[in-house]
Amino acid sequence: MMTIIYFLIGYLTGSIPTAYLITYLFTGKDIREYGSKNPGSTNVFRVAGVWPGIITLVIDFSKGFLPVYLIRQQPDWVVIGTIFFTVLGHTATVFLRFRGGKGVITGCGALAGATPHLAITGILVFLITFFLFRYVSLSSITSAFAIIIYVWLFRYPLTWQVAITLVGVLVIWRHRDNIKRLWRRQEPKVIL
Repeated sequence: MMTIIYFLIGYLTGSIPTAYLITYLFTGKDIREYGSKNPGSTNVFRVAGVWPGIITLVIDFSKGFLPVYLIRQQPDWVVIGTIFFTVLGHTATVFLRFRGGKGVITGCGALAGATPHLAITGILVFLITFFLFRYVSLSSITSAFAIIIYVWLFRYPLTWQVAITLVGVLVIWRHRDNIKRLWRRQEPKVIL
């Protein structure tokens, strides 16, 4: 019974529509109608500005981190399930008719709660890719691939390999429109 509660808490915490709430609070706008129309932190930076973007990023990371960190001593499959449901909550939030963000920052927070070195690996790959190419989407996709490869290369237990692969594929799948734009060279770069 507690396992179901952990999964539900993970899902509901992940479902908190941070980007929607912060953008509305700062600008009165519905983030789903502006910029990329994605309710995620990158779009908050575009639509609402730097500080709302940073606040969204910190909260999205925390909503992934906290539910997983608090149960990290549970059996692996419970921790893994909580990671998955937390990211699923962010990508398919019950509060916005199951249309959420892409799960990158929340997923990173969830990984940091259970296995900080995986989160650090993802962050490093993200930053290197970003500074080389200036695409947030490409950096996110590359980071997800890197984490999948990492758990298989370093022979994590099969449950971790399968779960991280599922979470990584979910994040990559949520970027499918970005992949099309990258392929057509229509994806906007970030200029610092």
